[in-house]
Amino acid sequence: MMLDVDESPPGHDIAYVVLRLRDRYRRRANRGVVLFRASGALLITVGGLMPVLAMADYPFKTATLSVAGVLMSLSASLHTFFRWDRQWQILRSAQFRLEDAYLEWSLRTAALADLPEEEKRRKNLDADRHLLDRYKSIREGESKQFFTLLHFPSTSGTQPDSGDNGRGGPDRPT
Repeated sequence: MMLDVDESPPGHDIAYVVLRLRDRYRRRANRGVVLFRASGALLITVGGLMPVLAMADYPFKTATLSVAGVLMSLSASLHTFFRWDRQWQILRSAQFRLEDAYLEWSLRTAALADLPEEEKRRKNLDADRHLLDRYKSIREGESKQFFTLLHFPSTSGTQPDSGDNGRGGPDRPT
């Protein structure tokens, strides 16, 4: 569940919400990098073993090769579908931008210690508003980048006048 500014627990402020979102991005990015590396390692390992598995004589060879092929296909397909490498980059970037926003806010509020109470309250409010604006901007940017990863199948077929021969290239005389 995403904690929103209006839903923060009583007594907590925007900084709490920013740090919670940063931690959420960190966890999701860590999961993405693990899945990306695991799927890549599986693909490389099984792909490297395929020639050995194909050449050797052993019981259940056909089943073993089939399972190895399915594992390779699943690994490549899941990576292509979920784009774990790109998700990892997007989430880590958002995490770093949230950390920068929080650190900037911390420095701005720490510098207010010696000011008169009214000026301190006003400047704290300005710092909170600035942090909230950056928080919203970072969330919106991450969401937009995430949704650009989604590719939906085309609903239109190949047009005859497009020069496409059905093999992804132009028609050529034979």
